[in-house]
Amino acid sequence: MNVQSRKLLLFLTVFCIVCSSMTNAFDYDTSSLREEITEISIHMFLKEGYYHLVIDNTGYVSGEYDREDSLVEIEIFAIDGEPEYVSDSRNLGAFVYWDIPISTEVFLFFTIHFIFNITATNPVTVFLTDEDGFMDFEEEIENFDFRKPSKTLLIIGIVIGIVFFAGITVGFIEKIRKKHGYVKLEKVVEVKEIEEETAKPGKAKTIFYFCEQCNEDYINKVKICPNCGNKVKKVKRVLEEVL
Repeated sequence: MNVQSRKLLLFLTVFCIVCSSMTNAFDYDTSSLREEITEISIHMFLKEGYYHLVIDNTGYVSGEYDREDSLVEIEIFAIDGEPEYVSDSRNLGAFVYWDIPISTEVFLFFTIHFIFNITATNPVTVFLTDEDGFMDFEEEIENFDFRKPSKTLLIIGIVIGIVFFAGITVGFIEKIRKKHGYVKLEKVVEVKEIEEETAKPGKAKTIFYFCEQCNEDYINKVKICPNCGNKVKKVKRVLEEVL
């Protein structure tokens, strides 16, 4: 891979990292993430603290920005916790999220076992985060334009992909061209050297038609001497080459 291809690869890697950080900059519990689901049961063991269960119909996390209204129903079971059971439902419009605060107080146990049962009429994304993560999520949602990113990032990604692929292709073709061009040059030089070595002064044989009566050689093919009329002989004579 040449220098140009390496630069394109580095740029593409940085671009992917930047795009990824743009859509997932806030902190959340990755084990809780469920993208674009309509029915799910999530089991979580939570330590004492404050949490936010977010049911997201904006598409910010999943990257799916074509949204429809979704009727969401949730059941929360807190085993060995308070309250032990709650349920609720809400109609989430397009580009709307539902924040469900959860506060845990641990007394006899180190963690509390939570079960979140969620059903939705259209796909939604679910994740669990803490106070700081939820504040960052809110800020990012407010500053995010949901009408442009899918097409813009897609176009940019396609353009960079084409440029990257073109760079690799050009580098590969250039490598092959140089390789075969070098071999060809060697062959030409080698043949030329052989020709120069073999093109040395030497002896050559030429056919003549000899008349014994006239003691004359004729180069043209004849059977009778044009001077005396006698029959000629076909002979080969060795001549020195003159260069």
